[in-house]
Amino acid sequence: MKFLDILNKLNAQNNYIVILRHAEKKELKQSGNDIQLEITADGILEAKALGLSISNKLGSFSRIKSSPLIRCMQTASALLIGNKSSLSVTTSTTLGDPGAFVLDGDTAGENFKEGVCKAVEKQYHAHTAGLTLPGMRSLEEGAKLLLSEISQDFDENAGVVAYVTHDAILAAFVGYLIEKQFSKNDWINYLQGIAIYRDQKNSYFLYWDQEYNITAKVEYLFNLQDSDLIPRISK
Repeated sequence: MKFLDILNKLNAQNNYIVILRHAEKKELKQSGNDIQLEITADGILEAKALGLSISNKLGSFSRIKSSPLIRCMQTASALLIGNKSSLSVTTSTTLGDPGAFVLDGDTAGENFKEGVCKAVEKQYHAHTAGLTLPGMRSLEEGAKLLLSEISQDFDENAGVVAYVTHDAILAAFVGYLIEKQFSKNDWINYLQGIAIYRDQKNSYFLYWDQEYNITAKVEYLFNLQDSDLIPRISK
């Protein structure tokens, strides 16, 4: 789902949190580590173009937050240039390094040896069985953590706030909220993402391939106590 298709459905009078996957990254060398991968020249141009499109539709960003990893920071900077904004990028470890769904990076890394898509698939299957993968937060706990940050940004900012994050976080978050298991056929590609709107009655709406009323899920998560989130680890 191209974000421009979502953007065209949004009302310029409303406040939104826009959550995007970073722009196209450089290829990983066989013996390398993708932690330090930068985005490509095409990725920079595409992020600038998207920033401009967001400006034309919704106006300038009121805040922009990013995973601390360089490919997300570079994407956020390019979005700001296109958006004609003089803001500085704020980092958030909820958006990456380690991210909302990771408790222990070293342990969680074992889940990703077969690739991100497979890891998120295993995460979703564990969730449906009432389990949590080693080193990971449950989908409920991770989604609640990210939604708490979103709620705070709605409280503190008007207009459009942008988050730049990773496909694993977006797929887990969106998949939980709309009860969808992402696959290779409909994976979240570079600069794809979602928009979230909160109205005056504290109802929440998520825009992906359509508009989803996620209010019931949000209320359920915010009403959960810490004792409800104790994980049962999947072996």
